[in-house]
Amino acid sequence: TTSTKQIVKDSIATIAVYEGLTLGWMISTWALAWIIQPTKMGLVKPLAMCFGLPNQENHGPRTPSGPVRFVDRVLTSFKYYESRAEHALEFVSNSVPLNLRHLGFSYAESTIFRKFTVPVTAPARVLLSLKILDELQNNRK
Repeated sequence: TTSTKQIVKDSIATIAVYEGLTLGWMISTWALAWIIQPTKMGLVKPLAMCFGLPNQENHGPRTPSGPVRFVDRVLTSFKYYESRAEHALEFVSNSVPLNLRHLGFSYAESTIFRKFTVPVTAPARVLLSLKILDELQNNRK
């Protein structure tokens, strides 16, 4: 039988692997957002139109329907993440020649993307963590 000590060790290892995968996912999406710049390239506009944002030709009044309130919440979150990243990473821009505005914007883009993909990526990270741990245990034997 498996001892309590082994269960605790396995649990800690699973959490460590999961957090490592999460950190890797965060860094990779942030780097992709930095390089691709989905908002500037127009990749977000079709998605925004699906959720009911008015197009640029029609600036009519927006009604407080579900999709518009949802989009407003996303835009508010985006601005929050952007300002938070700019504030937190200010020390980086002082020592490394990076555009702080671009850094904050790409962080906000990647954060919103990660929030939308959580229903898929969280279970995938759990399964991948368990698979990695299983492989490590099989290699030990």
